[in-house]
Amino acid sequence: ANPRVSLLDAKKVEAVVSTQSTGNKKCEGSILLIRRVYNSYSTRMQEPPMYYEKGDYIETLTGNKVSRKSVLCGSMNIRLHGKTIIKPGAVIRGDLANVIVGRLSLIGDNTVIRPSYKRFKSGIAFFPLTIGDHVTIDEGSVVEAASIGSYVSIGKNCIISKRCIIKDCSSIPDNTILAADTVVPPFTEYRGAPGLFYQELQESWIEVQKEKTTSYYERFQAVQTQK
Repeated sequence: ANPRVSLLDAKKVEAVVSTQSTGNKKCEGSILLIRRVYNSYSTRMQEPPMYYEKGDYIETLTGNKVSRKSVLCGSMNIRLHGKTIIKPGAVIRGDLANVIVGRLSLIGDNTVIRPSYKRFKSGIAFFPLTIGDHVTIDEGSVVEAASIGSYVSIGKNCIISKRCIIKDCSSIPDNTILAADTVVPPFTEYRGAPGLFYQELQESWIEVQKEKTTSYYERFQAVQTQK
């Protein structure tokens, strides 16, 4: 889609809806969504490309970009659904259990993705880990969740402890520590140490997170240095 056309359309729709929005919560919510998408497009147009050396990443047929400096243990048990970026220093422990990552997600520098486990009398059992679409996990975070939904943002240096369940459309800001077995409901933000409910998120969060991940992927471009 052409961002310039989308920006014009967004402003026109906002102007029309604004004339009918007085006291109408649905219209006011629509305006908020339009403004967020508009601001997201504006930021996307202004942000420059992020270049990386072509030889430093492996690009798959489905558009995944995997750093050669990342560590994928048990790669046969790791499934990337397409256009996902795995940055240098990231470690994914597919040797423990299956790890599935959805489309247009970002695994940041020096993150650790490790399936959760539970102790039984007979020993330790590891459980598969599923991460949804349009998920960002920023640098230095450690994730041992049971599952992470789609449109989820996890900040820098977070600890997502064993068997946590993070539902769709959630936000975990920088330096948050979620205790084991925490369940984060949809459209909520948990923060702090320990991580507790902080606020609800608007329905527009889906579009904001989708635009964030799509923009990042499109700006993450390969260059080849001549030697």
